[in-house]
Amino acid sequence: MPHAVRAALLAALALSAVACGGGGSPNPPPAASPPGAPPPPLPPPPAAPSAPPTFTSPAIVSTRENMIGVIYRPVATDPNGDGVTYRATIGGPDAARFVMNPVTREIRFAVQPDFEAPADAGGNNVYDISFTASDGTTTTTQNVAITVTNVANGFRVRRVASGLAAPIYVAGLPDGSGRVVVVLRGGIIRVMNPTTGTFEANDLLNIASQIDTNGEKGLLSIAFSPNFVSDRTFYLHLNPNSASVTEIRKYRVMSDNYARADTTTADAILTIPQPSATNHKGGTLVFDTSGRMLISMGDGGSRSANAQENTTLLGKILRIDPSTDAFPTDAARDYAIPTANPFASGGGLPEIYASGLRNPFRISVDPATGDMFIGDVGQSAIEEIDRIAANKTTLTNFGWDQREGSQQYNGADNPAFTLPVTEYVRQVGTTVTGGVVYRGPIEDLQSQYIFGDFGSNTLWSVPITNLNVGTVFPSSSLTVRTTQFAPNTGTINSVVAFGTDTEGNVYFVDIGGEVFVLEPTP
Repeated sequence: MPHAVRAALLAALALSAVACGGGGSPNPPPAASPPGAPPPPLPPPPAAPSAPPTFTSPAIVSTRENMIGVIYRPVATDPNGDGVTYRATIGGPDAARFVMNPVTREIRFAVQPDFEAPADAGGNNVYDISFTASDGTTTTTQNVAITVTNVANGFRVRRVASGLAAPIYVAGLPDGSGRVVVVLRGGIIRVMNPTTGTFEANDLLNIASQIDTNGEKGLLSIAFSPNFVSDRTFYLHLNPNSASVTEIRKYRVMSDNYARADTTTADAILTIPQPSATNHKGGTLVFDTSGRMLISMGDGGSRSANAQENTTLLGKILRIDPSTDAFPTDAARDYAIPTANPFASGGGLPEIYASGLRNPFRISVDPATGDMFIGDVGQSAIEEIDRIAANKTTLTNFGWDQREGSQQYNGADNPAFTLPVTEYVRQVGTTVTGGVVYRGPIEDLQSQYIFGDFGSNTLWSVPITNLNVGTVFPSSSLTVRTTQFAPNTGTINSVVAFGTDTEGNVYFVDIGGEVFVLEPTP
């Protein structure tokens, strides 16, 4: 190699060593993009500030006076897709006039509003409340004005359905749609719009192939969970054809359709053995105002002494809490025992709440007082209506089979037995159908207990202030409503239930195939 070339090469190597040493920049310059390559991506823009939730529920609501059902439910969404939580209390100047279900956020009046005596802060029948929603970062508040409107005096009974196959019960579908469900004894539950009388093309449930309809058996009633809009659960009182039992069965509706049951969710939460007799099976499920389930059970039809024995669930009113399971290892008992039950700590079956009943086919709970009313079908002399106060914790024993109504029947009477609040003899009627306390929009019927007789087709009402535990109100003082409740078309024969919808309207269910609604005069 020539000397000059060698010298130039050594000089270049020395410069390279200096450039890579500690005296220069710590990072080499970025490599140039090859010709034709796309430019590097731009840095992401700064995050946009979180937007607050937006209420989608209306800010202005109108409701009829005397309403005690659900009138509102605040709903909000978040534009960023964040989860939304709600303040647990109602705000606004009229907040004290309302109560809110902490699970579903459904709003009710604490006391039925009276148009003629407004109780709102402004005294003008516009109740101002507010709700607050949060996405965890930001909050928003919606002011809601609830206007109470007047309902004129007067009422009518309108036939809403006919030609049905043994309808036996009606209940409001608590999804905010105003629809009702009609229970057919053979095992089908249909969904109806009571304004038009039209039925949904698809049934809520069809289990006709599973139901025993011999004698007084069948699919006898339905009860929706107090938290239905969130847990989507309902319960049935039925007699399956697979065994001689009464089954309390639970279902959930589809997540995208409150009017269709998901049949894969069927769960028998309580199964009660029955004798071979086909009568006296009770038949009603209802929730009390504390969210506990009440179940009416007849004496079984073959042994009336069951009603006085606390080792059997027959001839009783049962009370359970189906929202939780205190027996996780027992597949046949999917519920808990309320701590206030008479035998919760022993001495009898813990499900028992009241005893001494022959066949309490229909029971109901007054949504205003929380008291339970029972229609107990008599043996051969007396038909009775019973009442239990909402705060009662000790056992109530109505006396069957040692007493029928207020009269001694079989063996020694006992002054500890609780008297009916009213009763009537067989010359008046033959088979009582327990009713409901009216809490709907009609002024003329407020706080009246409406009931009837399956055999004589007589319909009555009586103010509940006249139905006091310990005193038998005479049947001669009951108000006969048979003529006043005559419908616009059809005839109310063999009434088997008095149902209510979510607004408190009362329905008469005729086992012959018709359903009627008692409503304000339009």
